[in-house]
Amino acid sequence: MQDDPSESVRATRTTAPETRATPADETLIRENLRLKEELLNARDTLVGQEARLGEALGEARRLEAELVRYQERMQKLDRIERSPLGWILRTVTALRALASRRRSSE
Repeated sequence: MQDDPSESVRATRTTAPETRATPADETLIRENLRLKEELLNARDTLVGQEARLGEALGEARRLEAELVRYQERMQKLDRIERSPLGWILRTVTALRALASRRRSSE
């Protein structure tokens, strides 16, 4: 009775017939290793591209949020400009510009 798994492995090794890889087998093995390497390289490239895509999407979201803020500010300024307060602000601004020109010409 064999309780030790390593004994079982050793027994299998000693009783298994030795086989040598044929040139065709070696070619398949090399091709398999090459394809595994190529797959790993493609995976690394994909991970890098996904990271760059994530950064670009984050930047796009940030810019969209900034655009929304500017659009809301423009709408607010437009409402103020069309209100009576806007008329007062334009008048005061024009009077200040006129006063400034008069001071500079004196």
